[in-house]
Amino acid sequence: MHPICISGFIMIYLYKYKLKKGESSKSLGFIRDALMRRFPESGSGIGLYKDEMGKPVTDRENVKVSATHTGDIVICAVSEKEVGIDAQIVKEGLAAERIAGRFFTEYEEEKVLKEGSEAFYEIWCRKEAFSKVTGKGLSYGLKKISTVDESGEYSREINGVAVVGERIPEGYFACAGGEGEILWTEILE
Repeated sequence: MHPICISGFIMIYLYKYKLKKGESSKSLGFIRDALMRRFPESGSGIGLYKDEMGKPVTDRENVKVSATHTGDIVICAVSEKEVGIDAQIVKEGLAAERIAGRFFTEYEEEKVLKEGSEAFYEIWCRKEAFSKVTGKGLSYGLKKISTVDESGEYSREINGVAVVGERIPEGYFACAGGEGEILWTEILE
C-alpha cells in the first residue's frame, strides 16, 4: 500500500483505534503501529519522537505523521508530506454561538448561527488540522484561519493547505489537512 503522489496531489492514510475502557491515549504507540502498517518494510526502523511543541515527528524526511485523541478513539494520519489531523465528538449543549463570536471569522460565525453546533465542531476541527500542518498550533491565531468562504461553503484550502472533512461513525467528525491537494483518504480500523 503506497500513497498516490501525482504532481502536488497527496494521499493521507487515516488509522482509527478504538480505546478500551480505562485506557489512556498512548499516541506514540498507535503512531508506531500505523507506521508499521503503512511502511511494512521499514516501519519498525523509523525513529519516532515528539518535538518541542509536542507534535509527533519521524527521523525520515518523507514520512510525516499527525495524531488526535477524542472520546474513545485515536486517529493517526500518515503521509509523505506535512499532514495534520483532528477529530471532534459532536456534543450538544455547547455555547457554540458565543465561542464562534469570539474566535471565528465573520463567515464562520454566520455558518454556526445558521447551522448550529455541528458546524461549530466542523469549523474547529478544520482549524486544528490546519494548525497541525503548519506546526504552529492554535497560536497561529484562530481568526487568521478562515475555513468558510463568503458564500458560506467550507474552503477546500486554507492559506495554501488542503483541508478535507469527513464524518465518521459513532458521532465523530474528522478533518485532515496536508500540503498539496488531498486526493483520497481512507480510514483503516
